[in-house]
Amino acid sequence: NAGLATTGYPENRLDMTMAHAKLLLERYSKLFQEAWTRPTRVSCPFARDGFACADGWFDIVNHLASKLAVHPNLRVRQLKEQYGLLTTRLHARATLPAGIKAAMDTARDESRGTCELCGIPGTRKERDLRFTVRCPACAAEDDVREARADAEDLRLAEQALREIRAGRSVPISMEAMMKTCWPTLRKRRRKSRRKCSP
Repeated sequence: NAGLATTGYPENRLDMTMAHAKLLLERYSKLFQEAWTRPTRVSCPFARDGFACADGWFDIVNHLASKLAVHPNLRVRQLKEQYGLLTTRLHARATLPAGIKAAMDTARDESRGTCELCGIPGTRKERDLRFTVRCPACAAEDDVREARADAEDLRLAEQALREIRAGRSVPISMEAMMKTCWPTLRKRRRKSRRKCSP
C-alpha cells in the first residue's frame, strides 16, 4: 500500500473522502490495484490521482465497480470527473467483455444527473469554462465561494492600483494579479458609476 500511503487522497470538496476511498479499495482491491503502486511521472493516472471525483458519485462508482470486478483481468487505469461526467478508463489484457462498455456508459449517464458533491439529483451546467453537476443547494454554495474569491481579488487589485498611482513599486505577484483582475475591476467600476449617475 505504498501508493495509498504516499498520495493520501486529499480531502477537499472535489475529492472522494478517505472513508469512501478505503471502502472501495477494500471491496474491489484487484480492480483498483493501481492504488497500491507508488506514483511516478510515468505511472497510470489512478496511481497518482485515485478517485478523482467527489463523494456524491460514490454510489455510482460502487455500482460500476461491482459490475467491473466480475471480470478478473480488468484494472481501472483512471476514474475521474471530466466535463461534468464520470469518466472511466481501463487496462484490459484483451477486448472488453460484453456488457462492460454498457456499464460504463450507464454510470456516465447517471453522473450527468447526480450532484457530484452530495449525490442528490442535480443539473449539469457550464461554470467558468468548466462543466459541473450540482443540486441547487451545492450550486448556491459554489456561488458564495466564488463571490468571496472575487471580492478578495477585487480588494487586492484596488490595493495594487492605489500603490501604482502613488508611484510606489508593486511586487511582481501584484502586477501579475492586476493583469488577471483588471477586467473584473473595470467592469465593477463601470457598474458602480452607472448606479451613482443621476
